[in-house]
Amino acid sequence: MDLEGIGKRLRDERERLQLSQEQLAAIAGTNRITPSRYEGGTHLPTIAFLATIEGAGVDVGYVLNGKRDVVALGADDAELLGCAVAIVDDHLAKHLLKPSEEVRGLLILKTLRDANGSVCEARMRPPSLEKLIADLAK
Repeated sequence: MDLEGIGKRLRDERERLQLSQEQLAAIAGTNRITPSRYEGGTHLPTIAFLATIEGAGVDVGYVLNGKRDVVALGADDAELLGCAVAIVDDHLAKHLLKPSEEVRGLLILKTLRDANGSVCEARMRPPSLEKLIADLAK
């Protein structure tokens, strides 16, 4: 394993979360020197350390293999996603529905697929909730 790479990525994640080494150590329940050793590439982080800091928002997959678990969206994609979320949430509120996060996510994805990139245009008619739910059942 590339200890230096792991250490650098751990530092990147700590800085992304705006944590000091002391704060990361407190979250992990270790002494303040432990994160320094890991970030310096002299020691390999333990599974217990990684599991604990993951709960604080550290992308452990990135720390270990350099690949992000989260996909970064460009401005256009983020705008489309925001519009799709607003459409679905408006529909759900109008019908007084509170589906699980999984179902809500599926409705958002379906809205994005149906929109063909025009979900934010004022003249686009959002799909009806009944149509979205019926399409999910297929």
